[in-house]
Amino acid sequence: MQQSKLDNVINQLIDRARGGKNGTKGFVLDLAADGREEIEEARRVLEAAKNGDGENIDLQELVDALGRLDDALARTSIEVKQSLPPRDEYEKPVDWRAHEIRDTESFVRYAQRYGSADRSLIMFSVDGCTLTLDEQVERGDREVIRYPFEASEDRVDWGRALGKEMSHRDLLRFLMNHEHNLDDAEVLKTLRTLKVKATVDIDSDVQDDGEKIGIVFNNGGDGESLKKFKRRIGVTVPVLAQDITDAGAWLSTEVRLEVALPDEPNKPPKFSLHCSTWDQLLRRRAAEEGESIRQALGDGWAVIHGKHNTRERVIGVDAGGPAEPPY
Repeated sequence: MQQSKLDNVINQLIDRARGGKNGTKGFVLDLAADGREEIEEARRVLEAAKNGDGENIDLQELVDALGRLDDALARTSIEVKQSLPPRDEYEKPVDWRAHEIRDTESFVRYAQRYGSADRSLIMFSVDGCTLTLDEQVERGDREVIRYPFEASEDRVDWGRALGKEMSHRDLLRFLMNHEHNLDDAEVLKTLRTLKVKATVDIDSDVQDDGEKIGIVFNNGGDGESLKKFKRRIGVTVPVLAQDITDAGAWLSTEVRLEVALPDEPNKPPKFSLHCSTWDQLLRRRAAEEGESIRQALGDGWAVIHGKHNTRERVIGVDAGGPAEPPY
């Protein structure tokens, strides 16, 4: 090896030991050669000559080996690098994303940024939407982003009230708190005219013409009065929480008012609300959201009506039945 190359290495080592230009002590000697086979062959020939096997070595072979060794050493690079401090702390692999998105617009934007039309899968149902970022992955886990459909407070309140027997005071209080859902306030006007302790004259007949039901109430010292209630009440509600600020997304339906007369005199009637199409509102909104996602993402994206399910794959075991729904 040439003396100048050795001197350069020694000077670099001394500089590193003193702290170098950056004031950091410590070094790593990095030897790299693209002629490692030539060096190894020359070493083998010289070792054979040293061990007394020189009589079996052709002189020209030895000269050629030494020549290849000289060429290989000339191509050898020697570099002194700053040593890196050991890293004691352990950093675990990054966690899988498990976000929950709260509105359709954000869900679409997330899909556009992190998903792709050719590898992602979107599924929607009445429970919400899921975005599988890479449906075609074969190793490891699939990352699934969830967008659960959060019910509005109005839909929850009406759902709890349906089928529940109430006094006229409780019904009045409920309808007053949800007057913004009523298509007209006629039923409220009728309930407001009833006295708190009004009872039903059980000897009188109930008038029912299909649109209104008439009941004779006993108002104590004020005598009797006939009150007529609309049988069907128009209701418009925000189905999802995100619909509260979007009046155009509210859905309408009809709620049927039923009145149960008492079996004993001087007792108040019981009122109840019923709606046979109530569950259809959520199905309609889920279908609308699925269609809006399709239109926002455009052609090429797989937007499927259904639920994201998985089952564990075990090598050598036949696939079993469907997995339990995640919702």
